[in-house]
This record gives sequence, structure tokens and C-alpha cells, in this order.
Amino acid sequence: MLLQVLSESINWMATAVEEFGLGTLDVKALIDNMKVDLASTNATIRNAAITLLTVAHKQLGPGLADMLRSDVKPALMTALEDAFKRNPQEQVCLLNPIVTEPSYLPSCFGGKASTDYPAEI
Repeated sequence: MLLQVLSESINWMATAVEEFGLGTLDVKALIDNMKVDLASTNATIRNAAITLLTVAHKQLGPGLADMLRSDVKPALMTALEDAFKRNPQEQVCLLNPIVTEPSYLPSCFGGKASTDYPAEI
């Protein structure tokens, strides 16, 4: 039962990271915890950790593989790299502005990449 709770918690984290990003998380602590989960003897936990790391890779990019390589077994690292290739890095905007003028939005929100924000922000 405890293993199922752990795997579901990791899957929930993957969903939360997908929806809200890594902007407010301690990424190093997340990666350190996923290294422990990748070493688990339970396949469900390992697969959940791979899922979460794959979602994180979309935001962190190729540097994530370098951070994992020294602590992950080669066969598992190959599986992770394959998952990373299927889910390439995306441009992520860590801001969540509450602005109605499109000219003041960062380019990833469809506006100009301007730093001239209005005084009321």
C-alpha cells in the first residue's frame, strides 16, 4: 500500500509540474529525491520517477541528463534519455502576469519581449 501511495504521489507531482511548472520548486531537492526513486526495486516507483523527470526535462533541457548521469545505472540512464528525446525541451515562461495589455506581455505569452512595463505593475 505504501509503495502505491508513493508512486501516486510522484505521478501527482508530474501532473503539477506539467501544469504549473518548476518555478516555485527546489529543483535540486526534486532531482535528488528522484535519484532515490530511480534506484527503487519497485518498477512502478521507477516508472513514476521517469515520468516526473521527463516532465521536468521539458523545462530544464539537456542539463538534466548530465545531473543524473553519475548517480543512475547505465541501462536506466538509456531509458531516461529515450524518454527525454520523445519529450524535447519547450520554451517555458515562469511569469504569470496579470496584464491585459498584450504589448506588455513577455513574448512567450504572445506579446513583445519588452522590459518597459507600465507603472501600475
